[in-house]
Amino acid sequence: MTTGSGRSGVFLYDPDCGFCTASVEFLRRHLRSSIDYAPYVGHDLAGVGLTEDQCRRQAWVVLDDGRTAGGAMAFAEVLSHGGPAAMPIGRLLRAPGARQVAQAVYRFVARHRHRLPGGTGGCRTDR
Repeated sequence: MTTGSGRSGVFLYDPDCGFCTASVEFLRRHLRSSIDYAPYVGHDLAGVGLTEDQCRRQAWVVLDDGRTAGGAMAFAEVLSHGGPAAMPIGRLLRAPGARQVAQAVYRFVARHRHRLPGGTGGCRTDR
């Protein structure tokens, strides 16, 4: 994943989901992070221990050291690898208590992403 560009990992998202794609575009525009963004399609999922079904259900970060984080913790990693304003938020999301809340919110959003702005039928996690 590191290409000499100072990148530290990749955030994998569902390219068939309009809500996911819009969220990634928002992050690209507004958050400086050493994490790249890429659709999971075409990525060597087996090589990083993930399946297509896992990637369809939630976003994942694959760090250059091989660690993975899914759902809310994927966003926590992106923020933790961001600029000075984002890093504390990423750390907070991983703290006990906040982590459970963040994961519950993420699961709710993921289940209903087809109903959110930018969402389409392709966003359904049960397809």
